[in-house]
Amino acid sequence: MYQAMQVKPCFIYDEEGLFCNNSIWFIPSDDKCLLGILNSKVGWWLISKYCTAIQNGFQLIWQYFGQIPIPKSTSNQKEIVELVERVLELKKQNQDTTTLESEIDQLVYQMYGLTEEEIKIVEGEK
Repeated sequence: MYQAMQVKPCFIYDEEGLFCNNSIWFIPSDDKCLLGILNSKVGWWLISKYCTAIQNGFQLIWQYFGQIPIPKSTSNQKEIVELVERVLELKKQNQDTTTLESEIDQLVYQMYGLTEEEIKIVEGEK
């Protein structure tokens, strides 16, 4: 599930069958690797390139958001899923997940085959 308007990546994995209003959309998938990609720095960078800018964030209209390229299965997909599952468990306990999220970012960079220079662009370092 995700908010249609975002100022930072905020995608959640619903394990409880939550209901939502028209400001929350959902992707009918159980792919936790996709969750990791969309919440990563690369995911946010891609959102900034494909989606409509609004005030301090972006409007995730499916017409544009759905065009974001997602890599097919790769060798580190299982590792991303394991890290995402650890993040989800720690978030339930209100614990810090910054280190795990950084590890996911690194794996997502590898999935997209980014160079060090491209990583700096994604991270806003130029």
